[in-house]
Amino acid sequence: MNNSTDIINQQNKRYDELKSLGYDKSSFNAGFFEGYGFALTSNNENDFKARLVSEYKELKARKNKLVEFLLKYDNANKMSKQDWNLLTIQRDIMISYVSVLEYRLIELNMQDCLE
Repeated sequence: MNNSTDIINQQNKRYDELKSLGYDKSSFNAGFFEGYGFALTSNNENDFKARLVSEYKELKARKNKLVEFLLKYDNANKMSKQDWNLLTIQRDIMISYVSVLEYRLIELNMQDCLE
């Protein structure tokens, strides 16, 4: 669970990434917290938007861990070439899937939920 400092840090980081698009800071902040609260408080079983946000955040975190593992792993010499290739294919598919979910969030005007 994130504490308020984590949430504010995430908000500021995301604003810095997007401010070149012309976001007004107070509007961005309000939208960020609305999206964050929406994701946390919605009934995930009955609300596809909340499920979409949850799926996006979970998949992105898992994708980031896999990418980090592949970058830090010692030249792929500690596993078979087949296993390494499967992991890189999995990484590429996860990246594509994250992109699809990001597109869906943007289409639903929920870009404030993007990380």
